Order: sequence, then structure tokens, then C-alpha cells
Amino acid sequence: MTTAISSDIYAEHAAIETGSGYRMTYNFGNTPSADSLGSRHITQVYPEDSFSYKKGYGFLTEESRSSDSNLKINEINDGFQPQRWYSDSKLISPQADDNGVYLENGIVDDGYIPITFKAVVPHQGNYKVTLVLSAGDIPIKGITIFSGRRRLESLKGDYCPREVRAYVFNVNVCDIIPQGHNEVYTDKTIDITIIGSRPVFTTLTIEEFDTPTIYITGDSTVADCPACYPYYPESSYSGWGQFFTYYVSNLAAVSNHAHPGLNTENFRTEGHYNIIKKNIKRGDYCIFQFGHNDAKFSHLAADTGYTDNLRTFIDEVRSFGATPIIVTPLAGNTWNSDKTAYDDTMLSYADACKKISAEKHVPIIDLHQVSMDFIKRVGSSDAARYFYPGDCMNTNDFGAYLMSGFIAKEIKRIHDICPIPIRTSLCGKVYDPVMNLKRPMTMEELMESDDFVPPMHIHEAKEPQKK
Repeated sequence: MTTAISSDIYAEHAAIETGSGYRMTYNFGNTPSADSLGSRHITQVYPEDSFSYKKGYGFLTEESRSSDSNLKINEINDGFQPQRWYSDSKLISPQADDNGVYLENGIVDDGYIPITFKAVVPHQGNYKVTLVLSAGDIPIKGITIFSGRRRLESLKGDYCPREVRAYVFNVNVCDIIPQGHNEVYTDKTIDITIIGSRPVFTTLTIEEFDTPTIYITGDSTVADCPACYPYYPESSYSGWGQFFTYYVSNLAAVSNHAHPGLNTENFRTEGHYNIIKKNIKRGDYCIFQFGHNDAKFSHLAADTGYTDNLRTFIDEVRSFGATPIIVTPLAGNTWNSDKTAYDDTMLSYADACKKISAEKHVPIIDLHQVSMDFIKRVGSSDAARYFYPGDCMNTNDFGAYLMSGFIAKEIKRIHDICPIPIRTSLCGKVYDPVMNLKRPMTMEELMESDDFVPPMHIHEAKEPQKK
């Protein structure tokens, strides 16, 4: 299989390494720090620094995206693209002050505008990212941080004037086969995206970090999905793997290779699994959640081809010294015609997962059961707010956050056999109707208790009326 992006496209700038591995600090703003003068490991970033592979770092703007077709491929970038009617606009126009580089107005048409900084790194693998943000004289609302292709790292932080915060998280850099492409794309970049009322970059440090990797496989219900900006989380597709990073501690990194349309067969035949086999090592994890697309093919029935393929995956992952984990298929918001009885379309595949788990002694996360319990408890209408508008199977960003939280809490419960490092301080925020009956049960109570819940009315992105 060919590689779509040649390694020599990446800048020589990224080859700078210390004796203990690569490390680079980016200072943002118009005034260079004393430390950055003459240092090979500190780079001053100005608001006019648009990204190019030759430069090796910079901001992703509408202009930079249009100048390089590679910057339009979601899976090797930040996962954001402008709405069609804003493709020739300049919504992303970075400015600078003493606190860093920022967007003056991070909200347009009641939706968020992302500011993304992209940097080339010398190797694929895991990196520790330390991001410092400073509010300056103006309070900032709703700061949310994504890494890579829209993977959630921090959620809805409000800053008081002059408040400074630091965030530490890990990012995996790995080859990927983007949706709609047949070739492996070499990726040696890290994207950090911030949204909020006035998103700002102050300093960013990227350094190589040896830590276990959590590989994720699956279909669209798991995948890293793109979003348009202005960004509305309720009308953006998202798989739970995209928001699982929020719950993983800085003792591991996530590498998500799930894509829409994949099943236990074409995940292998199309080359996605080869990327994992090339990189997985002892101490890593590999999560498998398939079923929705297997159900479309008779030879991948739950009790035949599907189980046979999962057994093979399990044996192969174990042969690398890694830990396989099965996740039962996400339940859909599927009901009978008058919405009075739930229609469980994935039961046979969930049962097959449990059978394989018992047979092969594999850790299992029963997402099917916990998601179905939630959907049945709140009802079809309220459950629909956690799914992409008009779609009963694929979640929006709110649903991905909720489902990944369910998974994190279950991993915490079975930690003895599935020691994925979870940020346990966050698990108390997860609404779990099965395991924590003291949590609220009504949608109104849920909205009051959770910090990331969908609005009552879905915002549909519409082209502004011309004046």
C-alpha cells in the first residue's frame, strides 16, 4: 500500500532534539521572551504565522487550508472545516497581546470559531503536551481544548481576568487511512485547538513521552468525526472514541482508527489494522467495537463471521503483548412506530461479544446495555438530543461525551482486569442510570447536574441572509 504523504514534506525544523528526545516550546505573542532569543528549543510564534509544512508550525486559517490540499483532509488535521458559505472568509484572524495569540471574537452566528495551532514533530509516537493559557484583562468563557482531529482534552473552562492555567495531556502521532481514501497517510504533526469566547494561546511545549497507547477500532459510532465552524456541538457528528481522551489520564495516549462503514472484515482488508499491528507493543491496549456494519452482511452474522473475526483479533493483539478489550455495540435510539416500545437492533451482536469475552477471558465493556438503559429511561424525544439530528444511531458531541463517560466509568469498575489509566476525578460527573441510582433520572435534573448537556432546541447551521 502506498503512502500518500512523503516524509520529506516535513520541515527540517522538526529534527531538533535534546539528548533525552525531542522537545520544543512555542511562545505566543508579539514580544519574544528572553529565553527564546538564540534558543533552538524555543520558537516565537506571531499571529501572522500560518501553518505550512516547510515552516513546520503555525495557525490553520481559511487561507492556509485553501493553499494546501493536505490541510483539507480532516484525519491528518484538526477535524474542523469552515461552513461552505464561510470558506472564502477570514473568520480565523489571530491577533496578539502580552498574553499570547488569540481570536478577538470566538463566537460567530452563536457558534464557536476554533483557533488551531499545528506543529510538525520528528517522529511518530506519543508526546506530552503542556499548554498554558492566560486570560489577560478580559474574562473568558467556555474554553474547550481539542487535540488532533477534534479529540476532547478539556471542557468548558471559565477564566477570571488575569487567570493563568496549565493543561497537560498526551497526544499520539500515527499513520492513518482517511475516510474516502485508500492510501496510508503519514502524519507527523500535532494539532491543538481551542474554542471559547476569546480563545488564546500563551505557551505550548511538546516533548516525546514513553507511555502506553490505547488503540481504538470500530465504526462511525466510535470514530473521530469532523465538524464545521461556526461549531455547534449538537449538530456535529462524533463517535465516543473522539471524546474518550477526556477521561484518559496523562499516563496513556489514544490512537483512534475507527471509521464510518467499517466492520470486522474490512477493518483488516482495507489496511487499517495493519497500521495498528505496525505500532502496537507490549503494555498497550486495543479496544474493539464493531457490529453495526457487520449486521449488513450475512457472512458477518453475530454467531459466525463476526465472532470468528473478533477471536482472531484477540489472539493477534495478545501475541504482541497487548491487552484486547471488547465493547458491545452502542444502542441506537430505535423504537417502534409509535415510540412506545424500544426496538433492540443490536442484541445478537452484544450477546456474541459477551460469549467471546467469557470464552477468551477478555475484558468487556457493555456499552450496549448502559446506553440502552439511558435511552429507555429518558425516552425517545430526549434521547434524540444526544444523537445527530435525524439520525437514530450516530451520536452528536453531547452523546459522544456521555457514552465515553459510561465507558470510562465501567473501566474504572473493572480496573483489576482492565488497568487503562482513567482520570477518576472526572468519573463522578458521568450520569450512570445503572450503576449509580442516586444520580438524577429526569432530563431536567440531568441538565442541572451535568456540565455538558444538549440544548432543548437544536441549532441548525444556515447561511446568513445577504444584506
